[in-house]
Amino acid sequence: MLSRDSEYDVIEASSGSAAPDANPAIEVLIVDFSMPGMSRIELLERARTRRLEIRAVFITGYVDNAWRDAKLANESVVKKPFTMEQPVTAASKALGAEI
Repeated sequence: MLSRDSEYDVIEASSGSAAPDANPAIEVLIVDFSMPGMSRIELLERARTRRLEIRAVFITGYVDNAWRDAKLANESVVKKPFTMEQPVTAASKALGAEI
């Protein structure tokens, strides 16, 4: 999803359950809102057991943000369809970079 031409190192995971175990130094997760096998909240909570300050960018086709709850309130959202630059921008913002 993130362009390998961006300034970020990209690590792909085959599933939500494999993502946090891929590398404990991950700073931002880019996660599809609807994924099989593990909810987005479970994934974020599991990742935060290894890195408390990890942030998330959720990709979604949902029109509104009614699905957001307190655990996800501070996370970024990129709505489908999106350009390849949008996840990069969202990841940068999640890391506190000036855009």
